[in-house]
Amino acid sequence: SVIDKTGSKKYLRVLPGDVVYNTMRMWQGSCGVADREGLVSPAYTVLRKSESRYSSGFWNLAFHSPWMLDVFTRHSTGVAADRWRLYFRDFGKIEVNVPPPEVTQVVEKEFSDLAEAFATTKAKHTQERYLHASLRDTLLRGQRS
Repeated sequence: SVIDKTGSKKYLRVLPGDVVYNTMRMWQGSCGVADREGLVSPAYTVLRKSESRYSSGFWNLAFHSPWMLDVFTRHSTGVAADRWRLYFRDFGKIEVNVPPPEVTQVVEKEFSDLAEAFATTKAKHTQERYLHASLRDTLLRGQRS
């Protein structure tokens, strides 16, 4: 069970595939797609898909694009930049031209492949740095393999 210490505010239930964003930080890209059921604080807004034509993964990519972050910034309100909020009433006014589902699937696949290639390259780079440091330390100590 969850102990609710938020007073009159209640935690929000999220389901797999829900897009969840931090109302105070959406303009900075503070959002994601839930991969399991859970609870989030009332500081978050939960967007549940009403149709399955577009995947949550695509929306996650779109919401983190520089263009969309700029749109979110322009629709956020507040006294100071570090206190800006993107309320759902303002989020709902944002219009986005979305390509057909078959195009978004290709885009999502391309970004997935790119992320996988990046992770592989990063792992190889880390191994090469470790090997370099190991060889350097061995040579500086005057030891031979």
